[in-house]
Amino acid sequence: MLNEGVVKMVDVYVETSVVNGCFSRDPYIERISKFFFEKVRRGDVVTHTSAYSVAEIIRTPNGAKRDNLISILALCKTDAPSGKTVEDLGKEYIRRGAIPAEYELDAFHVASATLGGYEALVTWNREHIKKLKTIRIVGEVNQKKGLKTPIITDPEALI
Repeated sequence: MLNEGVVKMVDVYVETSVVNGCFSRDPYIERISKFFFEKVRRGDVVTHTSAYSVAEIIRTPNGAKRDNLISILALCKTDAPSGKTVEDLGKEYIRRGAIPAEYELDAFHVASATLGGYEALVTWNREHIKKLKTIRIVGEVNQKKGLKTPIITDPEALI
């Protein structure tokens, strides 16, 4: 019997779309996002985020919504890497065509999750992050640099 019943705690990076998912107009995304954060509250998943998520949420114009988003984001440890090294890697993803330049923060989320060594990057962003082209290019860039690429997934995979 090898570790039967033992569940390994998973460390994941959560980007802004998952927090925003709790207020989605799509009832499926809203339900799954809220259930995901219930698992976080219970300690079933260890979540990390970065200064990039904080910066995005602070720009939310609706004060009441912003406060709700901040309270959800507070469930995550804001300890993921940020700064020049992350931004240089993110810009490399952009240069290679993984993510459009106008969505630079999305590239920084991927780079932060990569350099933080998290098992997964959790996102609802299917336009720029959870996209086969992005996943392939990020994997190629990271492999050349000797970096482990996190699994890019949505919250449903963790509930």
